[in-house]
Amino acid sequence: MRDHHAEIPVIVITGYADTDMAIQAVNEGAFALLQKPILSDALNTRIDEAFADLAVDVGECASVDEALRRLARHEASFAPL
Repeated sequence: MRDHHAEIPVIVITGYADTDMAIQAVNEGAFALLQKPILSDALNTRIDEAFADLAVDVGECASVDEALRRLARHEASFAPL
């Protein structure tokens, strides 16, 4: 996914997190690493932060057209598989 949509924040969810895995996930560009069982508040907070990052990215656009193109790419990327 990072090869095609590097601007999309990735939240890694695992049942086997350790320090090495967390460091590797961050080094490979993960936005966040959450370990199961996941508290809904923690997940919601990370999702809100990820969308806030997207909003900042769009806010840095040079034009409205560029912002709309970025939002369209993000929306398509979040479509159900």
